[in-house]
Amino acid sequence: MSIRGVVAIVVLVALIGPATAGADVQRLSSSGGALSPAAAFTDDGGARLAWTETTDGGGAIALASLAPGASAFAAPVSALTGTSYERAPTVGFDGRGLSVTVVQRSHAPYRRARAVIQRADGAYLGAVTLSAKGHSAGIPTVAVARDGSAVAAWRWYDGTVWIAQAALRPAGGVFGPPIDLPATHGDTRGGNAFAPKVSVSPGGRVALAWESDGELRAVTGTTSGLGAPQLVGTYRPNYGPFAVAVGDTGRAIVTWVDVLYARGDSDGPDGPPTTTKVALSGPDGAFAPAEPFPFDGSVGDDGPAVAVTSDGTALLGIAATISNHHGALYTASAPPEGSMGAAAKVADTGTYTVSPHLSAGPAGDALLTYTVDAESADGDGIVSVVNVARRPAGGAFGPSVALSDPAEEALDPVAALGPAGRAIVSWVQSPSGGGDGNLDAVVLAGP
Repeated sequence: MSIRGVVAIVVLVALIGPATAGADVQRLSSSGGALSPAAAFTDDGGARLAWTETTDGGGAIALASLAPGASAFAAPVSALTGTSYERAPTVGFDGRGLSVTVVQRSHAPYRRARAVIQRADGAYLGAVTLSAKGHSAGIPTVAVARDGSAVAAWRWYDGTVWIAQAALRPAGGVFGPPIDLPATHGDTRGGNAFAPKVSVSPGGRVALAWESDGELRAVTGTTSGLGAPQLVGTYRPNYGPFAVAVGDTGRAIVTWVDVLYARGDSDGPDGPPTTTKVALSGPDGAFAPAEPFPFDGSVGDDGPAVAVTSDGTALLGIAATISNHHGALYTASAPPEGSMGAAAKVADTGTYTVSPHLSAGPAGDALLTYTVDAESADGDGIVSVVNVARRPAGGAFGPSVALSDPAEEALDPVAALGPAGRAIVSWVQSPSGGGDGNLDAVVLAGP
């Protein structure tokens, strides 16, 4: 990866219209190639927003900064520009604005998972290969906490099967050696692992989950070391929906769709009915037996969303399909030492509802973003509109508010919460309805 101090992408910083929540939506990129936004607040009340700009030669990371107290982002810059060898970058930030970007480097003799670290001022602190030598790695991901604690994970071929691997970075330190997270079935080696997911909280608490041959496994620990992996449940193979999160107290949650099927099998085009399962850990990191989470409808391919607040309350958000694209949004919470409560319907959207994303704030509050289908402003079709609902510390989620322009297709919203309830919400505005497009963002004042 290389650094460029000037904008190397097509950007248009403009206010494009008022959001229903009373803030202006800002277009930070009009390149048509933006995707995968990630946002975080810094300790001084500012914020950072990064996203990938797809190019013919690779993927570049664009970065926009929000000054403390400001209501709009400054013009974005090109933070990292990849070559044709670097693919699938993902990025996380700590409270000082330091960024950790992981990439899949596809270069002879095999693919690697690598991390690139930059200070907030753009100074490049170097790149390090995370995956083990000798075989290929792929699908890397990373999570970074406010204090700089970080965890990265990827899949790695060990010569027989693909397994999950991880690397841990203590706050202020460096990534350690790769840790194997193989799956086993009794005394035999398990099948291929797919797309591990990770979470980290201040103080270095970490949680990871991965799927292997229809079984979902999870492990907790700290950036000093991991515990023993646990089998938490059966699972729809190969990239089905699951999520993991860990909080400041060490409380962790894993949720997934518990079903094994192949599309088009004898049970019908979508297989047998699905059951959403939830497994919660105590502060010691051990997961209790998984419990079903009942609600009206079924989870879509995006799966559930999870977060853990600063006091250890575990949150669950589900965008459900009830029938014929009739959708609803459900939430639930589990107190720090209790089980998951009943589903509460935040919104009966009456239409297709997808892409839930939960963010926990530093004061125990939370934000839930998602999209719903709506008739386009010109009446000539259906578009996805970003919505947001807030939860005060210790309370329940309030009513949803629409953010994006109903004249445009909005996809994959993400959010971050900062001091005094300030929030950032960002999404991809996609003219084609595909995965990439332009990049929009809005800064919301506290309640």
